[in-house]
Amino acid sequence: SGGPRALGLSRVGWDPRAGALAFQLALPASGTASFELFDVNGRRLIGERFENLEAGTHDLRVRPGAPMRSGVFLGRVTQNGQSVSKRFVVVQ
Repeated sequence: SGGPRALGLSRVGWDPRAGALAFQLALPASGTASFELFDVNGRRLIGERFENLEAGTHDLRVRPGAPMRSGVFLGRVTQNGQSVSKRFVVVQ
């Protein structure tokens, strides 16, 4: 198949127009995936579940409970017991 063979997280960044964190997930299998966002001190800022996703690539957004500040963050996606993390920077 032409879909992703491995779990992936890419294009993580702040979308100021939407007031949301935008990212792309690559899912090798259909089902539920979760996304978590951590600050540089390891505090979890966002925890979001996405259910009934098809295998493939998805452009998604999550809105944090408070405005994001500039800084270094870690995004993590988990599906079927596997996790992938990506560090990124937000500049406001």
